[in-house]
Amino acid sequence: MFLKFAKFSLLFFAILGLFFALHRFLFLHFYPEEDLTILIFNYKFNFVITYVLLFNLFLFQQKLKDYLGFIFIAGSFVKFGLYVWFIKMQGFELNRSLFLHFFVPYIVCLLIEIFYVTKILNKDNKKKTSDLS
Repeated sequence: MFLKFAKFSLLFFAILGLFFALHRFLFLHFYPEEDLTILIFNYKFNFVITYVLLFNLFLFQQKLKDYLGFIFIAGSFVKFGLYVWFIKMQGFELNRSLFLHFFVPYIVCLLIEIFYVTKILNKDNKKKTSDLS
């Protein structure tokens, strides 16, 4: 199980790193005078929260297999709530550019979460159907 999570970690880091590099390049190309602090914060935040959520899902997939979908949905709401709270604590103003800088890494992380949660749930369903046969 931990080997699978290690592979996931490398893949997740590589995908998010690629999107960060592309986002940073485009941001600096179109807004060279702007500060990168919020962009870096958004990618770090989404990486850490997604990593922690998926680590817990991998860790407890056998014990909480009937609730993984609900935990995933609750994690998405918690992620968004924590983001708004951290942004307010940092003193950033929620505006349109901040919204886009959040949702690019958020969507990338969400798609990765959906892929792996679906993979876990499908694996569990295959196991259940083979047990019934």
